[in-house]
Amino acid sequence: MALETWIVIADGARARLYSHRFHREPQWQPALDHDLVGTRLTNQGLESDRPGRTSMSSSHGSSKQGLIHGLGKSDEGAHRQAQIELARAVAHELETARQHGIRRFVFVAPPRALGDLREACTDDVRALVAHELDKDLTKMPLHELQKHLHDVLV
Repeated sequence: MALETWIVIADGARARLYSHRFHREPQWQPALDHDLVGTRLTNQGLESDRPGRTSMSSSHGSSKQGLIHGLGKSDEGAHRQAQIELARAVAHELETARQHGIRRFVFVAPPRALGDLREACTDDVRALVAHELDKDLTKMPLHELQKHLHDVLV
């Protein structure tokens, strides 16, 4: 029986999870029936207490310019929270997989997302991480991923 490895390809905004088995030939398939995607709500939706935007006119000289002013907090906090929530969703899936017998994980993500994944995972899942690669490969097609990660998985 071939050892099954789950591979997490993430970037902070989305995550793809693959199952990999090697029995004579490598076999890749999606581990889930969907990708995990961080919230795409506007910050108004992420921060319901945030004030909206206002349009103001200003006349200087002979021309009028319409100005749009953002009111309230920076967008950074809401986007950061969405990244953390995505890492938690991935961690939840990995914990469920561990409880169902998966004993090997590989993480591929840029440094910040990799740190978020590490922090979100349980100690039991972290103990099963066989390899981490700090790269953003989320846009790479599956056949290229297979080539890129071959040495890590065999």
